[in-house]
Amino acid sequence: MNELTITAGLTLYLLPCAIQDWRDNRVSNWLTIPAFVVAWIIVIAFNNLALAALVCFGCYAAWSCGWMGAADGKLATLLAALSPPTLFISTILLALTFFYLRARGQTDLHVPAVVWFCVSSGLYTLFVLAQTFVQPL
Repeated sequence: MNELTITAGLTLYLLPCAIQDWRDNRVSNWLTIPAFVVAWIIVIAFNNLALAALVCFGCYAAWSCGWMGAADGKLATLLAALSPPTLFISTILLALTFFYLRARGQTDLHVPAVVWFCVSSGLYTLFVLAQTFVQPL
């Protein structure tokens, strides 16, 4: 599979998850558990264990402290397995959102991470698409 297919598929998969996160402040397990399982199958098949394990355990620690939801961790692990650049973009957008809200004095923060995962995946898909049309000089 090429990168464009992966990122476009990831964006399409994340869209209903993002809508549910935006609307209900949660994402159903029936959407996230299959993705989490697929992420680990891909990680094992392509020997890309380090990043996915680091993200998974980091998210588990954040979830244990109440800093993020379980769905966020499962989907971040999926991003680490399928598209690390999307995870990187998402992390930057989430951090900027968090700091912006804190600067405005909001203490009870709910940052819909899955929405940013979907936006980041869409942005990265557009970047990959643009690269396919730009010919090297």
